Amino acid sequence: MKGFAIAEKGFEDVSVLEVKELIGAKGKAQQTIVAFTAQEKDLCLLCYKSQSLRRVGKLLALFTFENLSDIEKEAQKIGFDMTKTFAVECERNGEHAFKSVDVEDKVSAIIKQKTKAEHTYKNPDWFVYVQIEQNTCMIGIDFCGFDLSQRDYKIFAHPASLKGTIAYGILRFVGYTAEKFLLNTWSKSGVIEIEAAFFASGKAVNYYRKDSLAFWKMPEFIGEDKSTFFDDTLKEKKLKIHGIHTDLRHVTAGKKNAKIAGVEKMITFSRIANDWLDVKFREGEVDILVGYAVGSETEQFKEFFHQAEYMAKEAVVITLNRTVEDEAKQKGLVLKEKRVIERGQSKLVVQVYCKK
Repeated sequence: MKGFAIAEKGFEDVSVLEVKELIGAKGKAQQTIVAFTAQEKDLCLLCYKSQSLRRVGKLLALFTFENLSDIEKEAQKIGFDMTKTFAVECERNGEHAFKSVDVEDKVSAIIKQKTKAEHTYKNPDWFVYVQIEQNTCMIGIDFCGFDLSQRDYKIFAHPASLKGTIAYGILRFVGYTAEKFLLNTWSKSGVIEIEAAFFASGKAVNYYRKDSLAFWKMPEFIGEDKSTFFDDTLKEKKLKIHGIHTDLRHVTAGKKNAKIAGVEKMITFSRIANDWLDVKFREGEVDILVGYAVGSETEQFKEFFHQAEYMAKEAVVITLNRTVEDEAKQKGLVLKEKRVIERGQSKLVVQVYCKK
């Protein structure tokens, strides 16, 4: 069976890697759409454990198009066999002569024509998902039922906090593993630290909302014991994950979110200023020092790199629409690699610096 997964733009390679790690499938990315061959239970596992994916499901069609009529023609070829009720959701990126709702209406009309299922927005039995990236369109059966990037633990949020999927993508991009010491300065809601704890411990990111996943309503999974369907055996590991900030509100928010996520024992949150890091940590002790700066925090990069040169093997900087190479060079650090992640009209620039 063909499966699909929707990745964050700019982190498609991370999603292909994660699919391989979780279910052993070799994926191919086309825009943000990752296609692969898998069993239905594999798709369920991806819904449950994936940290990089926004949607997961059964692939029905993947094609290029020029206009709305092309999409309608391709949808007509699909053998929809659903019963009871369904909903259609379309997400669209790019400039088109039609709106997402136009696609939803066309696909919905075709399904009603081919099946006895009724369209509804209230608790449907089937979720049909359409992803449009420029001139590429994907139609599939969504096994999730909601956007996985919207984490359930993120209750105490910071206006600039990252999506969980993006935070995870950054961690994999910079090579974080369970054995490494991760220190996040300017911690915002604890998202980076929490995603690191999920990845390093093996705990499922959707452990507390698995009952809400859409695939339980499908005929082949009705009656399954949800408490034993997934293997939730965890290996206890001592992790070195620290999150700090000078503002106690952000430290407290991180602690509360980590507790909601069930990983609070794996993370240490503290109120520490950047200019005290060389007092709190030994020379070369930190493997990855993270700095995601916004607003007035961006004025502290010189101190950040001063501390990084002393205590960290690598420094990861996350900024909006800019790099900080000049500030890094002044402290003897050079740019190792860089990646730009698009966030609407803004660009998130992820930079990895190391010593010369």
